[in-house]
Amino acid sequence: MSEVQPGEVRGSVAAVYTNARVTVYYNIQSGFSDTGRIGAIDGTWIELIKDNAERLLIPVAAIRILKILEPAKRNDGADILLRPADGSEIDRPPSAGSA
Repeated sequence: MSEVQPGEVRGSVAAVYTNARVTVYYNIQSGFSDTGRIGAIDGTWIELIKDNAERLLIPVAAIRILKILEPAKRNDGADILLRPADGSEIDRPPSAGSA
């Protein structure tokens, strides 16, 4: 098994959590937190996009807890196949002029 090196995020982890709605609780004990969607994940930074479109670049070392509120949203229609999987023609209704 390969080990994850410091500062490295596996692609599948980033893909699973990118665009998930989260609350970030910071290491400081003041109770500060931010809520939004994860825009990008890196081994060093997390981009958080808040509801008011404000973007925060948060160092991973400053995060105490990352609470997932909603799973990642899929891109609308990104997984829809627009043609038949087997390559055959789509059945079309006969036109009015053909017999």
